[in-house]
Amino acid sequence: AHEAHQPLLQPVLRLCSQLRDWTVLSAAISLLARLHNVLRDETSLELICEHTALWPSVVSSTSSYNIQLVSEHLWQLVTSALEYYPKNISLHKLLGDYYYVGEHYSAAVKQYLLAAVIATDSFTRPLTKVIMEDCVYKRMIKCLSQLHCHTQAGVLCQFLEEVDYNTAFKSFTESMCHDCMDTYYDCIWDVNILEYLIYLQNKKGNKDRAKKAIDMIGLLELNANNNEEIKREAT
Repeated sequence: AHEAHQPLLQPVLRLCSQLRDWTVLSAAISLLARLHNVLRDETSLELICEHTALWPSVVSSTSSYNIQLVSEHLWQLVTSALEYYPKNISLHKLLGDYYYVGEHYSAAVKQYLLAAVIATDSFTRPLTKVIMEDCVYKRMIKCLSQLHCHTQAGVLCQFLEEVDYNTAFKSFTESMCHDCMDTYYDCIWDVNILEYLIYLQNKKGNKDRAKKAIDMIGLLELNANNNEEIKREAT
């Protein structure tokens, strides 16, 4: 609500800050997330949150609300909830979305990665699409591109249900790159991307980088034509 309504909000906000029960907390968070999405009205920048479908998708008069105030109190409630539920994956993902929408890209990536670390017990278990959906990967790719970490963005394009070759190839051709470039070639398993890197680096005269991509593509486990015995050896 506008500044005139802020005194009326204070008791509600104080109550929210005292919430501890997860069911009640998640309901309050989903309400603020839904309101934030409705007021912002940008599908590509929606906060993805559990239980938002419980709340109306429209409000009678958006001009009577202060989105900045809603945003601030949502952040306070989520960060407060994380103090009591530090390993809650959905909270970290929501906070990542919050930072993404606010163009705090480094903070967003950190929260998404924390969610992945928690979900996989520090990457000792597979990271499934149930936990990390395509929409999260796409936001991470956008964040990394904005941070000029283009190689990392290209690597993440492999994690999508359908590999985004256009974005991956564009990422690898970016001239202003703030990450370690060929250091991440070990993380590339898609043959099409590796073949493109070989072509690209040879064209640029970067023979060492081209050789690294060639070495990766030559690994046994990447060769789809290997017979079953060789495949077993590779695993």
